[in-house]
Amino acid sequence: MSGKSSPRDVDLEAKLKEYFHHTTFRSKLQRDAIRTILKGKNDVFVSMPTGSGKSLCFQLPGVLQENKVTLVFSPLLALIKDQLDHLTKLRIRAESINSKMTTKERSEVFADLKSVRPSIRFLYITPEFAATWIFTELIEHMIKYNKVAYFVVDEAHCISQWGHDFRKDYLKLGDLRSKFPNIPWVALTATASREVVKEKKLLRDVCFM
Repeated sequence: MSGKSSPRDVDLEAKLKEYFHHTTFRSKLQRDAIRTILKGKNDVFVSMPTGSGKSLCFQLPGVLQENKVTLVFSPLLALIKDQLDHLTKLRIRAESINSKMTTKERSEVFADLKSVRPSIRFLYITPEFAATWIFTELIEHMIKYNKVAYFVVDEAHCISQWGHDFRKDYLKLGDLRSKFPNIPWVALTATASREVVKEKKLLRDVCFM
């Protein structure tokens, strides 16, 4: 047997300092959410106020998954850019696939994602891109070779606020979950109205609020 420990057994404080340069978690809620996500047994819904460290809830588990990529669905390119800039400063490789990329940039991202040991740890995309055949082909390849750690829905309140109207591709994320039921999902929001909580139908049974 290998003496290598699994991500769920690691010293979280040590990894928090190593990757994100924090010595303590912001709250017990944040730590508990991270531990539950690391177990990978359930989908997880996290509702925490703005500035309370929601992103870390999936980013720390994501960097601990060796040779795997966390797929993050985010509503706006400006939000995606903020996340990419933050992770780049921490020397954690994160990328996006969007219409503003050059053909060369997109090809380089795809090549890394399809490699044996991808260096990309987080891939940020919009729900609209997730509905394209390009994404379907990519994700099927990654799933086939066990390269996906988590699916993450950031700003999950958009599913209720926008999914029924002008951004219906949000609702199609549920189809993606049905197609790949073995990959854990994480949904995060700071705006957990009664409708949002009711519509967290992407998820199975663990809720942190």
